[in-house]
Amino acid sequence: MGFTFSIADIAFSLSTVGGVISISNAYRHFLCKRQPEIDLRAHYVDPPYLKTKGVIFNADGNWTLDRINNKYVLNEYLNEFGPLPYKSAVFNADWTSGDIYLGQGRARQFFIEFPLEYPFNELFFINLLPKRQGFLIHGCGIVYNNEGLIFAGASGAGKSTMSKLWKKTEKASLLNDDRLAIRYIAKKWWVYGTPWHGEVRECMPQKSPLSEIYFIKHAKKNVLKKLSSSKAVSMLLSTSFVPFWDKKAMVGLLDIYSRLVRKIPCYELGFSPNKSVVEFLRGRL
Repeated sequence: MGFTFSIADIAFSLSTVGGVISISNAYRHFLCKRQPEIDLRAHYVDPPYLKTKGVIFNADGNWTLDRINNKYVLNEYLNEFGPLPYKSAVFNADWTSGDIYLGQGRARQFFIEFPLEYPFNELFFINLLPKRQGFLIHGCGIVYNNEGLIFAGASGAGKSTMSKLWKKTEKASLLNDDRLAIRYIAKKWWVYGTPWHGEVRECMPQKSPLSEIYFIKHAKKNVLKKLSSSKAVSMLLSTSFVPFWDKKAMVGLLDIYSRLVRKIPCYELGFSPNKSVVEFLRGRL
């Protein structure tokens, strides 16, 4: 049993042996019939014990990323299961092939939650996208008059508020209110919707040419400030998801940021959380 999905113009298959995949509603929008370039497999067995060379990254004991030979090992932990991981995934060096193990009790239930839950989904794309001239950003994506607008910021910056305001606007559509993909393809920068939404439980698989990026914060009135290239790179670094455990990938990602800010205008936007900010921006687009 298997399915093929396309996210950010990257097609990947997800198959299982002996079980049934329960596809989350968000991922259903991303089903496709393309030939996959990446192969992921879910297994209904306990995670294998793999002796690694040491932890590359530890997310407060919730999950760890390790290396073994030429492969990456992602382990997820819950207190109920003790010191051993209750879910694991093993990916090859270029993240084009992976095995996900759904063991520890769930292995005996022939119906499981969608295998690509957090942190597997996020970590997979954080590592994969820089190899394909792209990255994930913490932002709300709007398509207005066929132009892609990103409103980026940390939790609480106002991404969901901005999404709700633009949803009511004629000729505007919402790609996602929380996580977006950006890629450079055919000499153009593109913004893509992803399945990983926030408070506004809507997401679209579409893409749009990227026009502008706004780094948002709440303010008493609407204020727009053009950012220098160096400041824009710094803001991208603070609002995107980066594989800082991979030195080569980080060098490549910083180069992607530098090239992006030379072509795409970036702004700091202080905004009042009402429809006035939409009119404020529409007046200059």
